[in-house]
Amino acid sequence: MYYFFFFFRYVAQNEVVERFIRFENVSVDRTAQALFNHIERILNEFELQTKLICQTYDGAAVMSGEHDQLQKLLQEKYPTAMFVHCYAHELNLVLQQSVNNITACKVFYSTCSGFAAFFSRAASRSVALTNYANKKFPTIGTRWVYNARLIKVLEEQHVELKALLEDMSNSTILDRETSATAKGFLNFISEQEFRFLLRIFAQIMPRAEILFETLQKTSKDVAFCSRQVDQFLNDVEKVREAVSSIWEEINDHPDDTGELTERGKRYRALGYQICDNISQRIRERFNSLPDFFDLLNVEKFKSHKKLFPHQSFYNLLKQYPMFKSIKSDLKLELECLYADPDCGKEKKVQDLYSYLKTSGLAQIWTEVSKLVELFLCIPATSVGVERSCSALKRIQTFQRNKQSQDRKSEIGLLTIEKKLLTQIQKKASFHDSVIDIFKNQKERRFHLDFK
Repeated sequence: MYYFFFFFRYVAQNEVVERFIRFENVSVDRTAQALFNHIERILNEFELQTKLICQTYDGAAVMSGEHDQLQKLLQEKYPTAMFVHCYAHELNLVLQQSVNNITACKVFYSTCSGFAAFFSRAASRSVALTNYANKKFPTIGTRWVYNARLIKVLEEQHVELKALLEDMSNSTILDRETSATAKGFLNFISEQEFRFLLRIFAQIMPRAEILFETLQKTSKDVAFCSRQVDQFLNDVEKVREAVSSIWEEINDHPDDTGELTERGKRYRALGYQICDNISQRIRERFNSLPDFFDLLNVEKFKSHKKLFPHQSFYNLLKQYPMFKSIKSDLKLELECLYADPDCGKEKKVQDLYSYLKTSGLAQIWTEVSKLVELFLCIPATSVGVERSCSALKRIQTFQRNKQSQDRKSEIGLLTIEKKLLTQIQKKASFHDSVIDIFKNQKERRFHLDFK
């Protein structure tokens, strides 16, 4: 069974809200057109045709194959429905694709995963690893960036791990298969190529892990996430500049003449290729974000004060024509915003929005406030990894329920939006309203309304 879950994201009472609406069974037809029909029906039901400003999807099924056309269909019907990537999923995909086409990297990561599997499948091996290195290999998750933790252990405990594998390969106590496997791993980690790649990825992967965590925790600020991606690109460029130095550090046979040997040239080219692939993939995936996000980039307020960002402003009007009728007022308020030193102290759009509300400026700069709210409605990512997993378990529970599809969606609404339900129940009129709805249902076996 396949289900399509619908959420609305909006600003209410000075807060960004993501509200679950319902889920529908799409097992019969999962084509882009069929999914589009489901979305359009819900938009019509809630009369949101003119309020749709963006769309984003969480789930590989929607982002692959024919379903990649879904966002295009929606944007053809609703031009303001800008498509925004799910950042964390996109980062994971980018990193995978960046190294999958490099044979040396595929072998490297397969071997690294083999280390974790080798030492986790037997308690005696795990204990031996702890005794030698005082470390355990982390369990490898489904997301590629989790390999950062494994790379960190391999890089920090390389000497201890090598000594352990030497003892295991020469041991007369261990079985033949274990000793042979240990010897194979020992030969691999002793090679220059492994040590070179380990140093390269030991510098890239921690930065990727930080970026991944940042994207997961800052879903309310797509502009901030965009800047973090730019920072990651700068970090990768620094690693690229250090490739020659990394080779010199791991080179066992340096040339006295100072000239780069053929092997050195090959490894330097490999390091450049890794960094260039990652940077290129990152730019291809995340450059789709329009530059009108710079309008509320707090870090650029000082430069915007000197030179107004006309191109970004034009792109905003092009994407969201509803601002054209108030463009003069909006431009004037943006100029005031850039000139206010207190506004420039905030780091994210969410913080800027809070400042405008608490200071009372939101009532004065009404058009800027609308723009800030629009930015807040554009998500950088959906839910976190752990929350995704727990939600999936709840969904599976719903699917096992044998009641009708409509009923299942109602149960899902009550469960997922339990916090909202609790708030509504505190209202004095709640129970009377529920009773009125129940008794006024047309298809009843007996009457409950007596006069």
